[in-house]
Amino acid sequence: MPFKATLVTHGAMSKKPKSKLKPNAIVVCCTPSWLPAAACTLKSCADQGGAEVADFYVIAMGLTEQDKVDFQNFQTRHKFSATIVEGKLPQKLIDNAPKRFSAAAFLRLTLNEILDPTYKRVLYLDSDILALSPMAHIFAMDLGSKCLGAVEDYQSFPSLFGSWKDHARAIGLKTGERYFNSGVLLMDWPQILKRKLLQTCLARIIALPKSGGKLNFPDQDVMNLVFAGQWHRMPTRYNLISIVSDYFPETPVFRHFTKDHKPWGSVWVLGHAQGRQLYQSMLKGSAWANKMGVRATRIAPFESLGIFLRRADKTTRERYRKHLES
Repeated sequence: MPFKATLVTHGAMSKKPKSKLKPNAIVVCCTPSWLPAAACTLKSCADQGGAEVADFYVIAMGLTEQDKVDFQNFQTRHKFSATIVEGKLPQKLIDNAPKRFSAAAFLRLTLNEILDPTYKRVLYLDSDILALSPMAHIFAMDLGSKCLGAVEDYQSFPSLFGSWKDHARAIGLKTGERYFNSGVLLMDWPQILKRKLLQTCLARIIALPKSGGKLNFPDQDVMNLVFAGQWHRMPTRYNLISIVSDYFPETPVFRHFTKDHKPWGSVWVLGHAQGRQLYQSMLKGSAWANKMGVRATRIAPFESLGIFLRRADKTTRERYRKHLES
């Protein structure tokens, strides 16, 4: 059976007949340089049961015809299927993207223009994420009356002197409100569409330069402000980010490699052995094998030392555990 990457232009709904749509969708967003990692994210989801309950989408900017062919060959080799959508962003939004982040992250705020409105749940994943254990059950998670499921970011964890860098307060969240990481977003799709929450986020980000400068994480910070009081806190295993993974080295549903050095790169980092092995295995034989999933040629000593020290810090681990259980 052939597996094809269907191409859809921005603003067009999925070309699949509604009778062929699965009840949910899994979405990654990327630029050409991040396409191999995004492909691995989807492949890992397929391996962990995601393709049984969700349609797969890649929302991308600037892909060449060769990029699309390379992705087609990758998914054919690994026997999963995805729809590629050519995404577009307002120029003001691209200009407002911090240099250390890809503007492609803003593409998730345009999903209301792209995805079919009949989906029940939409799961957005950053492209530096791997599913490491069965994940299909996430679509049945009880969000209560909330329209979004997300995992708390360490930036609102308690430290000895208050919250980590007081970032949540600095962006305008009220005392006691938690701050989520936007790498894994489980959206109650009908509620998101009805309340036009993505459009609200997009408008607020575009307005940022006029209202006094840029936030450190424009999309994540604005989403936290717009969704304040409207998101359900999921357990950390659904988005085990770097730093938190050092204190809680459990096997997660989604492992999120948030630090600068990624497991597919040429730099060795303590704790990346499993991720590096998985990326190498998935990328072997692909057009991207010589660019990603390569052997490590140097070490990140300071980052690895930090990981070692956090793993040994039982006091902070206990403080974070109590916070997450509260």
